[in-house]
This record gives sequence, structure tokens and C-alpha cells, in this order.
Amino acid sequence: MPPDNLVSMQNIFWRGASVAITGITGSLGTALSKELLKPEYNISRLVGISRKWQDQDRLRHELDNDDRLRLFIGDIRDVDRLKLAFDGIEYLFHAAALKDVKSCWYNPVEALTINGIGTVNVLQASRLWC
Repeated sequence: MPPDNLVSMQNIFWRGASVAITGITGSLGTALSKELLKPEYNISRLVGISRKWQDQDRLRHELDNDDRLRLFIGDIRDVDRLKLAFDGIEYLFHAAALKDVKSCWYNPVEALTINGIGTVNVLQASRLWC
């Protein structure tokens, strides 16, 4: 363990940051949110967007109703909703995707719109690609 007077990279990089996670209720999004809300990261706000309010409710309880958490019900195929959610965000983790191969095989249009168009929307809404 580092001495108390040693400033860690976590504290410098994330201090006071506003972070967003697409697909926050999935396995990757949930793990990221649990990690980023630890005191040593000292983030000011964590915004998440996902489609199911039930999963958001579960996550909210897992995170002890942390007041830094803001959850948006939405879909990455809705660029306007993403723009609203990403307002003031400094760092973004894009974890929303249809990842199950069998589901993609049987639902090719959904796979293309979620994984393809949805990712383009995330880029546009985050102003990384115009």
C-alpha cells in the first residue's frame, strides 16, 4: 500500500470527473460502475444509460443508492436521448452492444442497428465524430 502522502494516478485522473457508461446494467457496465464509484477515484457524477428500468433498479440498490449516480432509460439507437444523457460528460465508456452470437444470428437487423448504428450515435452524441 502506498504511503498517505503519495498521490495515486487514480486520484489525479478521475478527481471530480463526470463519467458516462452506455449499457450500464450489463456485466461490463455494472463492474465499471462499481469500480468507478469507489472513494479512491473521487468522481463527481456517474451517468448510465440502458433500456430496462428493472435492471437499473437492481444496480441502484447494488450501489447503495449512491447520490452521484444518474440513470437514464434509453437506447443507443436514439441519438437525442444520448445527447441529453452525455451533457457535461468528460469520460465515456461504451459498453452497450448485442454480444450474444446466437442472438445476433437470429436477429441480424437488431444486431446491425444496435452494434452499428448505435455505436455511430454514441460517437455523434459524444461529439467525438460529427
